[in-house]
Amino acid sequence: MLFRSNPFYLKARELLMQEINAAVLGAKEAGATEIYIHDGHGSGYDIALHLEYIEDPAGVKFVFGEKTAGSPNQPGLDESFSALLVIGQHPIRGVKGSLEHTGSDIVCGGVSLCGTEVGELGLGAAFAGEYNVPLAFVSGDSVVVNEMDGLAGGIVGVSVKKGISRTYGVTLHPVESRRMIREGVTRALKNLD
Repeated sequence: MLFRSNPFYLKARELLMQEINAAVLGAKEAGATEIYIHDGHGSGYDIALHLEYIEDPAGVKFVFGEKTAGSPNQPGLDESFSALLVIGQHPIRGVKGSLEHTGSDIVCGGVSLCGTEVGELGLGAAFAGEYNVPLAFVSGDSVVVNEMDGLAGGIVGVSVKKGISRTYGVTLHPVESRRMIREGVTRALKNLD
């Protein structure tokens, strides 16, 4: 498990930021001029140390801060946004996937929307849907990409790893993952037109 005290935790954050950069580049290739990056992990500051990985920062803004009880999943999201892109998502709790959980094992055992159990991806998509903002793209392990298929159609999903268990898996080389994310985001945003 990659706890903050684990020496590989910082490396994992760097790799995530590089994947976010690939998504930014893909979005710009599709014509995006304004991009908001929100860190949805824990304290909301996991990527703050690695902002330099954004190669083309023009029009890129960062949303930081620790969530509080009742705060939205995507603070600042409103009807002015064209799409929601989710990078590095883990699957819903209770499945055989990389770091599977919903919320926190301490705080949240499971969440249902309209009688269907959903994970954080489903919650984020529902929240964005309240503003008519479509979930257009998700990257993560193969289980979360399949989870996404069950939520709605027309979403581009990129599987960059396969979870064998919660803490064990097989991942693509980071360069290949970033290429797939960049191409997938471009395709997803062009599909919105």
